[in-house]
Amino acid sequence: MRESEYAESRADFVHQLRIAIKEANETQYWLELLHQADYINKKVLNQLIKTVLKS
Repeated sequence: MRESEYAESRADFVHQLRIAIKEANETQYWLELLHQADYINKKVLNQLIKTVLKS
């Protein structure tokens, strides 16, 4: 989302935000996959997802 601060236009700003949302969703997917594979527990999963959503 930091990249969007330097957007050259409103359209560029919106585009950068969409990319950030897509990347956050992908990160959440991989974290959930790690949890399902028992690499991380539910507490850690929730903490990491909270961090992803806050970023």
